[in-house]
Amino acid sequence: AISEVEEDETTPGTNYERDRTIKLLQGEKRERRHFRSIARDVCKRYFSVMPAFQMRGIDSLNVCLSPRLPPLAKTDLQKLEERNITLIEDTRFSTETVESLKSLIPESLPEEEAKAVLHILLQREKRKTPQVDLFADIYKSPTEEDDELGYENEEDGEIVEASNVSIDQRKQVKPAVITGAAIQLTHQFDRPFYHSFDRLADASSDNIERFISLAGAWVDELETRLLRNRSVELDAKQQHTILTNRANELMHQWDFPHCDSVRKLIRFIATRCIAKTMEPNAPLGEGANAFGIPQDDMNRIEEKAPELVPVIHYAIAYNAIYLKENYICKNRQWCLFQLGGVPIVANRLTLSRGGFCEGGIRDLLESIKK
Repeated sequence: AISEVEEDETTPGTNYERDRTIKLLQGEKRERRHFRSIARDVCKRYFSVMPAFQMRGIDSLNVCLSPRLPPLAKTDLQKLEERNITLIEDTRFSTETVESLKSLIPESLPEEEAKAVLHILLQREKRKTPQVDLFADIYKSPTEEDDELGYENEEDGEIVEASNVSIDQRKQVKPAVITGAAIQLTHQFDRPFYHSFDRLADASSDNIERFISLAGAWVDELETRLLRNRSVELDAKQQHTILTNRANELMHQWDFPHCDSVRKLIRFIATRCIAKTMEPNAPLGEGANAFGIPQDDMNRIEEKAPELVPVIHYAIAYNAIYLKENYICKNRQWCLFQLGGVPIVANRLTLSRGGFCEGGIRDLLESIKK
């Protein structure tokens, strides 16, 4: 949002010190369960005035969404299995080590998720295990750069610790790693991720108008099914496909000042986040959906990158990004450029906040010039 500041002398255009400043209207911490409740109420009110749904006794969107995930193709499962076998052979992990890692994985996970989680755990174990020096009969200790980094999950405040502890110290893999594995499967095999009412609500970034726009894509499909006397249920694959297509459509329809530059900015941040999310050891658990620059750079943005200022203004105004300033991580203060819900879904990234890629203001400036 841009706040107006009155001054005696007026000149064409705007001046940073005179009449504009970035003022964030979104809260620092949002309660997702509260918004999910509001979204459910909105859906019930909407369905109550739609005769087509009332005739079938359907009073909410949630009952039309199947929670079942389709199984991964056998050939894809085989690829996951062969990938793990190759890694185990290359690292020469003992059977005991592999079984200990498998014991950390919940038995309730689908087969493909269990294999994907195991691959992440194997990669993490590989990074923290000393490697034999080929030219000397000694072990090299892992460097500080090889340590797994943790991050703060903004939704529940949990600190996801580094995975540089022994197997015996860990009881079960953290939920963030399981979600991270699911997102990696989405990019690798197009496995559905954006399904269920809760993920729809979370993708709306606490914005009712955005929720209605995204949910409308599901409702339109359901209404068409009603008119054709087909089953009024969307499976997980259909939910995912419809929602990601809708997110891409909304971004394509952006038509506001500097919208092209905003799309370039989003593309740059998303590309960096996808690369971080897809790292084999999933260092950030669920992955990243933000780009962080030093807070000092942000404080001097008018001096260092004046062309970027109006782009950020409109990106915030249209929920393309959110800023989280003075974020403390690794004993430094950062300003995070967090992607909004629509760009997150369009680029198949995590909906949880906290994971970010590091960079500088020059990176952002160059991204809008390409």
